[in-house]
Amino acid sequence: MKKCLLHILLLFYIPNCLAQKDTSAIDIAGISIENPSGIGGYFGTIGVGIAGQHKTRSGGRPDANAGVYAGLGDPIRYIGIGASVSIMGVSNRYGSKGNFGEGSFNIDISKLLFRAIYLKVGVQNLTFWGLPENAVAAQRSYFGSGTILLVSKKRKIGTAFSYIALTVGAGNGLFRKEKNFTVDGSGNLNPFYSIAVPVFRQTNAVVEWSGYDISTGLLSYVKLSKKQALGIGFEITDYLLKRPRYALTFSYSLNLLKNYYHDYKR
Repeated sequence: MKKCLLHILLLFYIPNCLAQKDTSAIDIAGISIENPSGIGGYFGTIGVGIAGQHKTRSGGRPDANAGVYAGLGDPIRYIGIGASVSIMGVSNRYGSKGNFGEGSFNIDISKLLFRAIYLKVGVQNLTFWGLPENAVAAQRSYFGSGTILLVSKKRKIGTAFSYIALTVGAGNGLFRKEKNFTVDGSGNLNPFYSIAVPVFRQTNAVVEWSGYDISTGLLSYVKLSKKQALGIGFEITDYLLKRPRYALTFSYSLNLLKNYYHDYKR
């Protein structure tokens, strides 16, 4: 059975990432839970997060994951680059036995097209440490995804029901169905989908197919300043296993630049 690797490192807050025709920019809550959305890769963006779950997918013990994310590019003018480190073992006492410090390195590139569509390709578990090569959590997973926001003209964006965020993609490795999963190779691509709608200000409800199961959740954030935010997310998954698994995620995001590209007048 697969071990869940929560995608906490696009964070549950997307700061000033959606370019507009004027000089303004938009803050929205996270738009996917386990699936990689098309958004990311902004230079100067740093994020840290931790996700705890009441049990693993295949076991009955609580477990947690942590990670660090850095944006290294510019998806609006050039190419966005996102790099992250995922720590799969934060304790030897809880969760999987003896896995403290196990982790992996992930990378992706992204691009905004027509001021409306974000595209991304990447690799999860490009390299890893502390894990045997045939471990489930060490699956090298290639993916591609695209995200589009359908914005209401009658509501201020970010308020309740002001947009629908659609993400569609495909990946292998950890994105495969249980019946197609093997430990000796990444296998063929499998589709995944996410849909997010704001139900309160700064809070999105998300429903998604992760490639192997259904996930639902609420993602929200508290803006500390123009450049900083705290995120929180709650997820329910493993519906198809009929043994629901609950997860709670906290994150902190920061932009190190004095100005975003979108803040400058054209």
